[in-house]
Amino acid sequence: MNNKLKQTVNMFRNIAPEASSKGRPSVGAVLTIIIIIAAMVCLYGFTATEGKKLDEQISSLEEYVYNTDLILQIEDVTDMQGQIEEYNQYDSVLQAAYDSLVSQSAFHGGIYDNIVQVKPERVSFTGLSFKENTLTIECITQDNLPPADFAQALDELKIFDVVEYQGFSGSPADGYVFTIACVLQKGGESA
Repeated sequence: MNNKLKQTVNMFRNIAPEASSKGRPSVGAVLTIIIIIAAMVCLYGFTATEGKKLDEQISSLEEYVYNTDLILQIEDVTDMQGQIEEYNQYDSVLQAAYDSLVSQSAFHGGIYDNIVQVKPERVSFTGLSFKENTLTIECITQDNLPPADFAQALDELKIFDVVEYQGFSGSPADGYVFTIACVLQKGGESA
């Protein structure tokens, strides 16, 4: 029995020890680590250059945005746009007033010329006003006959829908004062 045991012990002596994987890394593991480190360095370099490009773009845009000349130009353009808007509103109001006047009768120089042609010589105008399609003629005369004649002559012109004459007041010494209200024809110019 001793012999068998000895042989067994001797047998372990003759067997070469196996190489331990714990002590030394394999070539594949070393290459993998080198590739990972190289990829990380490349990725870091790429992100650093891209970050630098982005920083340059940001500083360029900040320079553009905070440029005082550009800010003044933008303020000028904004002011001009505000003025243009005010002019457009003013133009709209004027257009509405014009349309309103055109939709009513228009008092113009031709009507005034017709009135002056039929006015008696002894009658003087003291006032003329035009409001809401009505022409009001205020007059004075030294004779009591011309007021009625003047009202009738205006009616015969056929440029007014209505000619109103309420009479006169006053005396021969101070003059006779009277008013004639003439309603212009609606829907366009009176001839």
